[in-house]
Amino acid sequence: MVKGDSAKPWDPKIEIIVPVYNARSSLSTCFSSLQNQVCQDVSILLVDDGSTDGSAELCDAFEARTEHVRVLHVPHGGLVAARKAGVRASRAEYVMFVDADDWIEPDMCQRMLEIVMAMGADLVLGGHTKDEGKHSAPQLCCLADGFYDRARIEQEIFPILFHDDFEDVWSIYPYLCGKLFRRSLLMTWLEHVDDNIRLGEDVCVTFPCIVHCCSLVVAWHPWYHYVQHASSMSHERQDGAASLASYRRIFQIVRASMQGLPQEAELLRQLRRYLLTTILLPRSPELLDGWRGMSMLFPFQDVPVGSRVILYGAGIFGMACYRAMTSSRAAEVVLWLDARAVSLRQQGWKVCSLSEMEAWPTSYDFVLVALLKTSTASRVCCDLVAAGVPEDKIRCLDKMKATSDASWKLFQIEV
Repeated sequence: MVKGDSAKPWDPKIEIIVPVYNARSSLSTCFSSLQNQVCQDVSILLVDDGSTDGSAELCDAFEARTEHVRVLHVPHGGLVAARKAGVRASRAEYVMFVDADDWIEPDMCQRMLEIVMAMGADLVLGGHTKDEGKHSAPQLCCLADGFYDRARIEQEIFPILFHDDFEDVWSIYPYLCGKLFRRSLLMTWLEHVDDNIRLGEDVCVTFPCIVHCCSLVVAWHPWYHYVQHASSMSHERQDGAASLASYRRIFQIVRASMQGLPQEAELLRQLRRYLLTTILLPRSPELLDGWRGMSMLFPFQDVPVGSRVILYGAGIFGMACYRAMTSSRAAEVVLWLDARAVSLRQQGWKVCSLSEMEAWPTSYDFVLVALLKTSTASRVCCDLVAAGVPEDKIRCLDKMKATSDASWKLFQIEV
C-alpha cells in the first residue's frame, strides 16, 4: 500500500521513483538531493523493497517531514519488481529512476521538464557522472545533443545503438537512471522484464524504448551521480546457470523488440556483439566450466601456454582473465598492474600501478594488456614502453578471436 495517497492527492508532471533495499548508509545523501530539486512539479515515490536494516523507517520519516513524498512498502522481490511496483503506482506523465545509492544535481528535474515541455519527447537521455571514492568522472557520449524525431533516430542512432567496449565512446548507456521516460512507453517494456533478472535488466528496457519511441532528446549533461560501491542493489549476484538463463532471457526480450523492423538484421548483429563484449566475455569464468571458456579469456596472439606474464588491467575483463589464467595455469601471473591499484588493494586485490613500480620482475615473458577499450589500451602500451618494457613483449587482445561466432556459440544464448 502507498502511504499518503489520501493526504497528498496531487498529480505531478514528473515522479522520481527510488527503489530502496537495505541502503540505510546512503539514503541521507540521496534524499537530500531529491529534496533540493529546483523543480516544483515533481513528486518522489520511495519503494521500500522489504528492507531489514532500518531503511523502511527512514523512508517513512522522510515522507513525514517532506511535501510530495510517498512511500510504498512491498515484500522483497528485487530491483526489477520494485521498479515495476513504483511505475504502476505512479501518477505522473513522466518517470525518472534514482537508485538509493546515488544522487542527482538540483536542476536535473527542472531542466528535463523544460525539455519535454518544449519538445514533447517520449524520452530524454541525460548524462551521468561516475563517483568512485573521491574520484568523479563525467561519462562521455558520442551522440550530439538535440531533438531526434523518428527519422533521425533511425538514421543516426540505430547504426550505433549498441555500444561494445572495443569502441572508444559509448553511444547510449543502458542505465535506466539518468533518463526521463514517458510513463506509458516505459511501462510497456518494463512489464516484459522477468523479476528474477539481477544483472543487465536495464538493457531489456532502455534499448526497446529507444527502438520504439517516436522522438527523444539527447541532453548529455552529467546531472546524475552514479556512486559505485559493493552494497548497491544492482550488484546482486546469481550462480552461473541462473545468470546464463537471465542473459538468455535478456537476449530474447531485446531481440523480440526488433522483430519486423527494416533494420532488424543490423540491430541483431549489434546486440550479439554488445552482449558478448559487455556481459558474457567479462563474466565467462562464472558462466562456463573449466577450459570451455579459455579461448576467449586468453585471446593473446603468440603467447604460449605456461608463459610468465605481467597482466595489465583489473577491470571486469582483466579480473576475468586473471581468474582464468590462474585457475587453468594457462599462464603464470608474476605481476598484476592497474591504474586504480590503490582502491583495488583496499578491496583485497594484490594490484600495483606503474607509478608505484620501483623495479620490474627479473624474469617475465610478456606483458598482456587486458583492456577492452582501444584508446586506453594504446595509451597503456605507450606508458609501458616508456617504463622500459620492450615493445616486442607487449601483447594486446586479439579482438577477432574474442568476438568470433565461435565465442558467441559457447554461451548457448540462442537455443
